[in-house]
Amino acid sequence: MIMLRILFRYSVVLLGMFSMLSQAESSLSELKQGSQQPQYFAEFYSYEGNLGLPSGTHTFGRFVKIVNGKAVEKIDISWLPQPEYIGNFNRMPLFTAVPGKNHTLEETLLIAGNKTVTQHGKFSIDESLFEGARKRKDFLESGKLPYKMLAAANSDTGVNCIHALLGAVGDIPTGSKNGKSATDAVVEYFLSKHLMRPIDDRAIEIDRNRQSLPRAKPNKDSHSEPKKERNFLFPKIRSIFAGKR
Repeated sequence: MIMLRILFRYSVVLLGMFSMLSQAESSLSELKQGSQQPQYFAEFYSYEGNLGLPSGTHTFGRFVKIVNGKAVEKIDISWLPQPEYIGNFNRMPLFTAVPGKNHTLEETLLIAGNKTVTQHGKFSIDESLFEGARKRKDFLESGKLPYKMLAAANSDTGVNCIHALLGAVGDIPTGSKNGKSATDAVVEYFLSKHLMRPIDDRAIEIDRNRQSLPRAKPNKDSHSEPKKERNFLFPKIRSIFAGKR
């Protein structure tokens, strides 16, 4: 009976994750149907644990190249320590640099477990940002740069998830920001560089314990102006498994 419950709840988590991914991809692919010229888009995410500890938060993003309404290339930046360097209760190494691993968006949503996942919107981006993300991903996956939770901007001794993503086009100090506020800072930075423009101002709440998605509802905090902040597009995705930063 216990095993049946676990299998059922796990299947619900997977259904919720795939529903979110299919919705995100379909909405992007519908934007430029019929265009033979490549179009570029990005989505940004964060997750946070119930206790709000920095070690339980994460910032990550996906960059997509679309031709004639179809995604022909996806670049995910989701930088975490190698699994063997994460301790019990998903404790992250605070001061030491350790080998890192770049995850796909699908892997990261499973890692998030029961943490609150926020999607920070969809954006049309310049080709230069897409190519910067490609180079950053290749560099991260080369093994030349380790993971370091307490990292500074433009560090060559190790970067955390925030600076791994910012490094697609540069880097800035983010202080004590983490989770939602850190992802907001990444979005604001790319907007300030005039590398992307918002294309979706809806807020959709998704619960992984549900089989279907609720209706979209208007959002009062869109990124129509570069200096607006805070939790502005997609609030909560929930599930039942423990995750890590």
